[in-house]
Amino acid sequence: DLAFAPDGTLFITFGDGSTGGDPLNASQDLSNPLGDIIRIKPEVDSTYSIPPDNPFVQASGDTLPEIWASGLRNPFRIAPDPNAAGTRFYLNDVGQGVWEEVDELQAGADFGWYCREGAHDNSTSGKCNPRPANMIDPVFEYQHGGTNVPGTTVSGCNSITGGAFVPNGVWPAAYNGTYLLADYICGAMFRIPTTGTPAAPITSAFAFATSLGGS
Repeated sequence: DLAFAPDGTLFITFGDGSTGGDPLNASQDLSNPLGDIIRIKPEVDSTYSIPPDNPFVQASGDTLPEIWASGLRNPFRIAPDPNAAGTRFYLNDVGQGVWEEVDELQAGADFGWYCREGAHDNSTSGKCNPRPANMIDPVFEYQHGGTNVPGTTVSGCNSITGGAFVPNGVWPAAYNGTYLLADYICGAMFRIPTTGTPAAPITSAFAFATSLGGS
């Protein structure tokens, strides 16, 4: 996905480049853009520059200075928060076998894939041994299969492919400061609050719409 921030920088999401298991070990490799979010400044001559406040601009070796965050499997959608005073994004990372997650984008963050899926251990070998320090937990996560999405009676949700903030003032006040997410497999949309920066983990969602088909 692609999205512009209010300062004109462009955020671009990259999956880990595989159909499962991250065999390239890309998501924990800062010399590879796969499994990462990159941030660049488009220029008028069809090139781009690297913003000087990117977290890895001063890194040594072959670390890519374009990288803003890493440790992602399939960050299918990235959503800017129109209610934020500055730059704030949520992203939906499609899980592999067990967990779907919503993350709040932070500079230099490692969201844990392939070592973790959501906030849960997934591998302890390769680049996951030793376990990377300071991995960032999701804002919200839910489990695949017959487990209900927390706070709802909806189950069978396996692929978090859509998401957007509700602009304050356009809907009833109860929707101010909330985020909508959609799951392609169960055909449902959910609403979660977005308090705090970064937001505290959310343990319960509200079912916004169901029986939508692929959403």
